[in-house]
Amino acid sequence: MQIHRKFPDVALAVCESRVRGVKQLQRMVPDLQVVILDDAMQHRSLRCGLTIMLTAQNNLYIDDHLLPVGRLRDLPKRNLAAQAVIITKCPENFKPIDKRVIDNRLHLAAFQQLYFSKTVYGEESFLSKDTKPLVVSGTANPKELFAHVKQRCPKAQLLAFRDHHRFDRKDLVQIETAAAKCDYVLTTEKDYERMLLTDLPQRLGEKLHVLPIQAEVDNIEALDKQITSYLNEHLRNSKKP
Repeated sequence: MQIHRKFPDVALAVCESRVRGVKQLQRMVPDLQVVILDDAMQHRSLRCGLTIMLTAQNNLYIDDHLLPVGRLRDLPKRNLAAQAVIITKCPENFKPIDKRVIDNRLHLAAFQQLYFSKTVYGEESFLSKDTKPLVVSGTANPKELFAHVKQRCPKAQLLAFRDHHRFDRKDLVQIETAAAKCDYVLTTEKDYERMLLTDLPQRLGEKLHVLPIQAEVDNIEALDKQITSYLNEHLRNSKKP
């Protein structure tokens, strides 16, 4: 729903089977030219033309393990299916030498491009060192978000739930109880979408705020060029008889 709200004119499909979902999109949108998939590398039955793999700077895929021991959903060697690899969640002071260390450790193939990105948070003018906000997060790793808020608001409190958590009545009571002791409630867009399935936004009212989060990619021009070059070539080839 988050994607649909941001891009209402884009056809959107949710399906456990990526192949079935793509075929359904082709039926729904006869002039379909491009399909963007999320979290699709482990779906071997679908052959993608351009694959971009994300791996966190503080937990590279070469240091991780398959589920349930780690967070990998496929073998590390499957990185060779990606034409681009983006190192996410790099700290603000990430130096060129730090990038070279990661580049040397990954041993990417010649055809693979490496990029680095950092998380950029929107600034809320109502937050200050005297403000006591409650951060409500149901993401895999809320530490980075909370550290950002805590740096600006030392009195900030964190209420964390497991990733992809669907809020139930017990959770809502817990959130409201904690919110009553705080000035504001901050959450992510992802968590806010799940909150909309409840009456919590109405109950919290103006106390609830969504903190905008974006990824800022170094050398974004090169990434844009890699994507547009693939798209132009793909669209050209699709028009050939």
